[in-house]
Amino acid sequence: MLLIRERKPFDFRKLDAYMHQFKGSSSSIGAKKVKAESTLFRECCKSGNGEGCMRSFQQLKKEYATLRKKLGAYFQV
Repeated sequence: MLLIRERKPFDFRKLDAYMHQFKGSSSSIGAKKVKAESTLFRECCKSGNGEGCMRSFQQLKKEYATLRKKLGAYFQV
């Protein structure tokens, strides 16, 4: 696995814009944990914290997977 320092620099502005949209979407359906993690990711973007973005993104993927599983079960009913 490459360390964050070995990768090209992040475009924090673009990442923040994407996460802003994702946060709004998750908020509109009541996905509180996804919204909270999106907020944390955006804070990391604003401070230029690449490592924080990576950690937050990993947690965001977990929360999203959980949400997706729950929504899948809900729509099966």
